[in-house]
Amino acid sequence: MFNKINLSVFGIVVAVGIILRSFMLSFTVETTSGFIKSEYMPWAVFIIALLTISAAFVFFIAFFGKQKNTLPFKTTTLIYSIAEIIMAVAMLNEAFFSSLLKYAQPTQIILHKLAAVLSAAGLLYIAGSKLFGKEYSKHATILPITFFITRIIVVFSEFAALATVSDTVIETICMCLALVTFLNFAKISCGINLKNVTLCKSVAMLCCFACAVGSIPRIICLLMNTTSFEYFSNIPIFTTFAAAIFSFSVAFKCEE
Repeated sequence: MFNKINLSVFGIVVAVGIILRSFMLSFTVETTSGFIKSEYMPWAVFIIALLTISAAFVFFIAFFGKQKNTLPFKTTTLIYSIAEIIMAVAMLNEAFFSSLLKYAQPTQIILHKLAAVLSAAGLLYIAGSKLFGKEYSKHATILPITFFITRIIVVFSEFAALATVSDTVIETICMCLALVTFLNFAKISCGINLKNVTLCKSVAMLCCFACAVGSIPRIICLLMNTTSFEYFSNIPIFTTFAAAIFSFSVAFKCEE
């Protein structure tokens, strides 16, 4: 995957996806509820179809791309560590400052916050160990999985009444892909041989695309008009954006 041509193609596809999603949010979605406007439904369906094709294309180029990571070891280690730190910060932000937990049950809130703190601590421990060239317990890589398991539970609870809102559907897809990516990350870090490393890399790149398209357009729309998109308050953008960065680093890990 990581030759200049494939990276350039991936960057272009992601940019196109972000533009399409930004257009969809700006013109076809109700800013207060998040539902697609009936008069713009054909355009919304067309954009969703293009995004689906783009996602399939990302998976295709990742699956059939070159398998060798040619970056220096220190560079890849730095990439992993930075991605892990960003993901850890996003988890802590969600645990203490996010409004995602506004409508969840008290038990779900406690479990999710506990999972977020433990997962962040595990990632920071792994990142610190890598940066200082020290060995770390492989079991720490299992902790972030608990975060995404509890997050998916909370997401389903939060969005149960808004299942048809486009952003809630995309968020759910992003979290499911992120969970699979973190499972693969734990397997690779623990030295478990994956039956299909190429498939692991492809899922990670697909997760990167989905999370980038799911988060960056929302950031753009909020910067353009901070008084609109009220339903965004229930969707933590930073966590999804951090998952995009982390899944990209996992794809690097698959090619070592």
